[in-house]
Amino acid sequence: MLSQAGYLKDHDLELTMSDRPIGVSSCGHYKLINMEKFHTLRPNGRADWQLLYMASGVFEYTDGKKHFELDAPCIVLYSPWEYQDYSYRLCNKSEVYWIHFAGNTCREILDSLGLFKNSKSHKLISKASHRLLFDKIIEELQLKRPFFSDIANGLFYQLLGSLARNISELKNGRISDDVRKAVEFFNANYSSDISVGKYAKSIGMSHSHFCHRFKKEMKLSPTEYLRLLKADAAKDLLASTDMTVSQVAYALGFSDPLYFSRVFSSSQGISPKQYRQQKHLEKQ
Repeated sequence: MLSQAGYLKDHDLELTMSDRPIGVSSCGHYKLINMEKFHTLRPNGRADWQLLYMASGVFEYTDGKKHFELDAPCIVLYSPWEYQDYSYRLCNKSEVYWIHFAGNTCREILDSLGLFKNSKSHKLISKASHRLLFDKIIEELQLKRPFFSDIANGLFYQLLGSLARNISELKNGRISDDVRKAVEFFNANYSSDISVGKYAKSIGMSHSHFCHRFKKEMKLSPTEYLRLLKADAAKDLLASTDMTVSQVAYALGFSDPLYFSRVFSSSQGISPKQYRQQKHLEKQ
């Protein structure tokens, strides 16, 4: 079995960490190579929490009465003192990451992310980024460089957020690569004169098909999304700089300041000058 692990205290300890919201005590990675089956039995559980990420294979467990099987990719959670009886097999090309954690608000943090509220497990969309985050946590716990515990805890919270997003995308519909790249392009170039039709053509889509895909996934048309980006940027410039309205318009790619004012007034309900005056009054 290929095995690597990192520990907060150099070896496996069941820490409660009641002095902090959440903290990682150990993290590891198992991959079955010649062992036919890996089995864990803890009738009384552990004092800490355990999250298992099945990267490949099949996760088998019992609750003391029933037998369950979960296909990878998936995650499973064990609470403190919960009965544990789980296994995975070589024939399924099993690979698993695990992490033990504790703290005084673990349940609240998991609930805030919608993780394991009504279920012991979650199905996932396979993501290389999850493995990378586990590997980084293991590395921090192994090398123990300055502030390693703080960095490991930050990476763990990032991992939980990434898992929560993954589950939400699986449930509600994920953002496709084409739309994600369009969003990134629009955010980086909204101050330019972007032609949605030309952009669609550059990625091999018709204008209508791209607009349909974008609106279906982002709940806004590409044009509406670009207007929103420009409006947010305009509000920031009007509130935090002494640029004239015309200068703001040109900075955001508008060739006609009057047209910019009409677009801004239509979306915000007040003119750019009125918005600036309002923000200045709020600061006084």
